Amino acid sequence: MPRRTRKNASAGYTMIELIIVVSLLMVVLVPILMTLLRANTGSNDLRKNTEARATTRQAVDTLIRDFRQAQTRVQGMSHVAEVSPTSITYYSPDKTVISPTDIGFYKLRRITYQIVGTTLTRQVTTSTNQSPPWTFPTTAAPTVVVAPNLRPYSATAASRSYFRAFTGAGTDVTSAPSMVGQVERLFVHIEVNALKRPSAVQIFEDTVEMRSEPIQ
Repeated sequence: MPRRTRKNASAGYTMIELIIVVSLLMVVLVPILMTLLRANTGSNDLRKNTEARATTRQAVDTLIRDFRQAQTRVQGMSHVAEVSPTSITYYSPDKTVISPTDIGFYKLRRITYQIVGTTLTRQVTTSTNQSPPWTFPTTAAPTVVVAPNLRPYSATAASRSYFRAFTGAGTDVTSAPSMVGQVERLFVHIEVNALKRPSAVQIFEDTVEMRSEPIQ
């Protein structure tokens, strides 16, 4: 019986066969890769949102804590220096005890929060003495970004006013500089958009009462 030989045993795959195999692999792999890409994007978005929320929450909590204990202990010196929809400056004690002789005394901090573009900044200048009359350095302290990725302020939308100050009777004095000495309450409204998408906006709102009575 004649022996059957294999024709073109070393010829390998043809180009058409390779194209078919690659096409089939692409059909299978592309959906998998797209799923992994979406999962990675979702994970990054979640991380950005989480970081933005934590950073902004910490900044707002610090602002509120300092404003709640705002005081000057000086007759005729307002606890709040100035306020606008995008900035506020007030005085709050720094009760850090450095030595036993510091007990009962503290330095005064002039604290400014301001919206600059899409960031919330904080500047703290501490007095050089521990009792009135207060003296502050001629050179202001550096300004630090405490919350990035904010939604820009809009003067045409009342809900987008970041800071609104009120008297004890509830009068809004945000745009009344002559009444800043009567401020007892502060409304804070911060909008964060870490993903730069309207659907991703996160809103932080708080109202804080000043513990000290205004000094007239």
